[in-house]
Amino acid sequence: MTPTATASRCLLLASLFASVEIPAAEVDFDENVAPLIAARCLSCHSGHEPKGKLDLSRRGAALAGGESGAVLQPGSLENSLLWEYVSTDQMPPKHPLAAEEKEVLRKWIQDGARWGTDVIDPFRVTTSQRAGYDWWSFRPLQDSEPPSVPDAAWRRPIDTFIHAALARAELQPSAEADRRTLVRRLSFDLLGLPPTPQQVATFLQDDSPRAYENLVDRMLDSPHYGERWARHWLDVVRYGESNGFEYDQPRDHSWHYRNWVIDALNQDMPYDEFVRQQLAGDVLYPEQSSAAAATGFLVAGPHNTTLPASTKMRMAMQQDELEDLVGVVSQTFLGLTANCARCHDHKFDPISQREYYQLAAALAGVQHGERDVKNTPSPEQLVRIEQLETELSMAKESVQEIDDTVREDVLRERQEGKATGPEPPRAYACWEFDGDLQDRIGSLHGQALGGATVENGFLVLDGRAAYVETPRLPVQLAEKTLEAWVQLGNLEQRGGGAISVQTTGGGTFDAIVYGEREPGRWMGGRNVFLRTHAF
Repeated sequence: MTPTATASRCLLLASLFASVEIPAAEVDFDENVAPLIAARCLSCHSGHEPKGKLDLSRRGAALAGGESGAVLQPGSLENSLLWEYVSTDQMPPKHPLAAEEKEVLRKWIQDGARWGTDVIDPFRVTTSQRAGYDWWSFRPLQDSEPPSVPDAAWRRPIDTFIHAALARAELQPSAEADRRTLVRRLSFDLLGLPPTPQQVATFLQDDSPRAYENLVDRMLDSPHYGERWARHWLDVVRYGESNGFEYDQPRDHSWHYRNWVIDALNQDMPYDEFVRQQLAGDVLYPEQSSAAAATGFLVAGPHNTTLPASTKMRMAMQQDELEDLVGVVSQTFLGLTANCARCHDHKFDPISQREYYQLAAALAGVQHGERDVKNTPSPEQLVRIEQLETELSMAKESVQEIDDTVREDVLRERQEGKATGPEPPRAYACWEFDGDLQDRIGSLHGQALGGATVENGFLVLDGRAAYVETPRLPVQLAEKTLEAWVQLGNLEQRGGGAISVQTTGGGTFDAIVYGEREPGRWMGGRNVFLRTHAF
């Protein structure tokens, strides 16, 4: 440790424990003694394996003592090994108690070592090793009066704080930006987009005292505001539109949550309601489909869709998913890594293992999946639906007019004998197995492998490792149609392809397969089923 770090730690310790006052008469355990023991003793002498087997967090354990026997004799300093170690600076090691702290402990033992709340909460005070409930970020927020600033140009409350900080550092603010620069800065900040020429011109021509405020209001009213700032929130909540893990399957309906976040920001939803709906919107407002969409927050992260065969592994997987839920809730809304307490009390923040499992129990009912949500449209939505239906009807009529005109032209050409039909698609390769494996159209002649044979106009495969391979295609393929005439050995067989087009390594392919996902059915087979839909 560097000298600077050592000095900082000493200053920290001094600031932490200078608040322990010498009591005038009687020492109160909860007010004076418990904070002292929690701050200076419990990091070693508590938990499942306390040092020297001495646990000072509970009255019974403290009176029972440890490896050296009893350490506390109420009313007798001479027979209290705890006082002997503390008074001679043997404990705590490296950083002995200050005189004021020793006096608190001495008077408490001498007066009978009366106990208070049992067990002592190790999180009640901040120490040099961990944060307690009194850590600055856990204290309630307090209103701060803006400092008075003589310069009238600093007319917004937040500006006065900046001005005061600059004045303390003997710095001058930057020159005020011109209007064209200001509108560009604001547009990129609020919307993530450059301003349009019309937006710039409107701001430059606005001579009112509220020109800037009007500009801010216009940008806050833009739908791009929610799109811009939703990106930051979606990063925090680990939003993804696919499951991740091995197959990374797409989530076709995750956009409902994304759009809910955008709409909530554009509607300036109060933050407390923003939080409530994401945690339990479907329970609080069951009649609102938007509230159900808000709970997409809980399942926005990666999700392993590959279930293990072992029951124990499934249970462990479920606990891993719960840890992800606890972690995202605590990190998103509390700024804390509560999931560290899954296996033990948090080592740095005041979060117990018990509290972790309380959070996990509250979230245990959450499952990944899709559900149908009934939605009763609002009056505004009904009006909009009617408008859209009218527009759709007009569009259909327009399409029908175009279709009728083209149809009449085609029919007239046919009647007059002028019509020319489209060129039908031509096969690129064809194997008829008429005694051999030759391509009857091109040069993709087959090679029998694994025991494949040609018998009576059929390619015969044994269902295990037999197949026919052709040379590489000399051209690139786009859309393609595969056709195969097949006679199965039996209707119970599973898997196996009748015909396949694939890369040379086999990683990407399209095929016709039987019984691949559903018994007794043909289907289009694809690499990891990316382009496959079951019947």
